[in-house]
Amino acid sequence: MISAGSSSRLDLSATCFRFGECLLDVDRHVLERSGQAVAVEPRVFDLLQFLVSHAGELVSRDRLIDAVWQGRIVSDAAISACVVAACVRGQAAPSRCSA
Repeated sequence: MISAGSSSRLDLSATCFRFGECLLDVDRHVLERSGQAVAVEPRVFDLLQFLVSHAGELVSRDRLIDAVWQGRIVSDAAISACVVAACVRGQAAPSRCSA
Protein backbone atom coordinates (compact mmCIF):
# COMPACT_ATOMS: atom_id res chain seq x y z
CA MET A 1 0.00 0.00 0.00
CA ILE A 2 1.18 3.50 -0.80
CA SER A 3 0.12 6.56 1.14
CA ALA A 4 1.09 10.18 0.57
CA GLY A 5 1.42 13.67 2.14
CA SER A 6 1.76 17.14 0.11
CA SER A 7 4.32 18.99 -2.35
CA SER A 8 7.61 17.65 -3.81
CA ARG A 9 10.78 18.14 -5.92
CA LEU A 10 9.05 16.95 -9.09
CA ASP A 11 6.01 19.14 -8.43
CA LEU A 12 3.99 16.10 -7.42
CA SER A 13 1.41 16.25 -4.66
CA ALA A 14 3.07 14.40 -1.77
CA THR A 15 5.95 14.96 0.63
CA CYS A 16 6.03 11.42 2.06
CA PHE A 17 5.18 8.05 0.60
CA ARG A 18 4.93 4.73 2.46
CA PHE A 19 5.25 1.49 0.52
CA GLY A 20 6.02 -1.88 2.05
CA GLU A 21 8.62 -1.31 4.76
CA CYS A 22 9.78 1.94 3.11
CA LEU A 23 9.22 5.62 3.70
CA LEU A 24 10.19 8.06 0.95
CA ASP A 25 10.44 11.53 2.50
CA VAL A 26 10.59 14.07 -0.31
CA ASP A 27 11.18 17.12 1.89
CA ARG A 28 14.21 15.56 3.59
CA HIS A 29 15.23 13.69 0.40
CA VAL A 30 15.52 10.46 2.39
CA LEU A 31 14.51 6.86 1.77
CA GLU A 32 14.09 4.75 4.90
CA ARG A 33 13.58 1.00 4.99
CA SER A 34 12.52 -0.49 8.32
CA GLY A 35 13.40 2.83 9.97
CA GLN A 36 16.98 2.88 8.62
CA ALA A 37 18.17 5.45 6.05
CA VAL A 38 19.13 3.94 2.69
CA ALA A 39 21.66 5.67 0.42
CA VAL A 40 19.96 6.65 -2.84
CA GLU A 41 21.41 8.48 -5.82
CA PRO A 42 19.46 11.65 -6.76
CA ARG A 43 18.16 10.25 -10.09
CA VAL A 44 17.06 7.01 -8.40
CA PHE A 45 15.29 9.04 -5.70
CA ASP A 46 13.47 11.04 -8.40
CA LEU A 47 12.48 7.81 -10.15
CA LEU A 48 11.14 6.32 -6.91
CA GLN A 49 9.21 9.48 -6.18
CA PHE A 50 7.71 9.55 -9.66
CA LEU A 51 6.74 5.87 -9.61
CA VAL A 52 5.18 5.87 -6.14
CA SER A 53 3.29 9.08 -6.87
CA HIS A 54 1.81 7.38 -9.96
CA ALA A 55 1.20 3.95 -8.39
CA GLY A 56 -1.48 2.02 -10.22
CA GLU A 57 -1.08 4.13 -13.37
CA LEU A 58 0.38 3.08 -16.70
CA VAL A 59 3.17 5.59 -17.32
CA SER A 60 4.67 6.04 -20.78
CA ARG A 61 8.40 6.02 -21.38
CA ASP A 62 8.19 9.62 -22.65
CA ARG A 63 6.35 10.79 -19.53
CA LEU A 64 8.92 9.05 -17.32
CA ILE A 65 11.81 10.65 -19.21
CA ASP A 66 10.17 14.09 -19.06
CA ALA A 67 9.68 13.84 -15.31
CA VAL A 68 12.89 12.14 -14.20
CA TRP A 69 15.41 13.09 -16.91
CA GLN A 70 13.79 16.45 -17.82
CA GLY A 71 13.35 15.34 -21.44
CA ARG A 72 17.04 14.58 -22.06
CA ILE A 73 17.93 11.82 -24.47
CA VAL A 74 18.46 8.70 -22.38
CA SER A 75 19.10 5.11 -23.41
CA ASP A 76 16.92 2.17 -22.49
CA ALA A 77 19.93 0.73 -20.66
CA ALA A 78 20.21 3.85 -18.47
CA ILE A 79 16.49 3.70 -17.66
CA SER A 80 16.74 -0.01 -16.86
CA ALA A 81 19.78 0.53 -14.61
CA CYS A 82 17.93 3.26 -12.71
CA VAL A 83 14.84 1.06 -12.31
CA VAL A 84 16.95 -1.83 -11.02
CA ALA A 85 18.71 0.50 -8.56
CA ALA A 86 15.32 1.76 -7.36
CA CYS A 87 14.14 -1.81 -6.86
CA VAL A 88 17.25 -2.73 -4.90
CA ARG A 89 16.94 0.36 -2.67
CA GLY A 90 13.23 -0.25 -2.06
CA GLN A 91 13.69 -4.04 -1.91
CA ALA A 92 10.95 -4.69 -4.45
CA ALA A 93 10.37 -8.27 -5.47
CA PRO A 94 12.86 -9.18 -8.24
CA SER A 95 10.05 -10.04 -10.66
CA ARG A 96 8.84 -6.44 -10.40
CA CYS A 97 12.33 -5.07 -11.16
CA SER A 98 12.65 -6.30 -14.72
CA ALA A 99 12.62 -3.41 -17.14
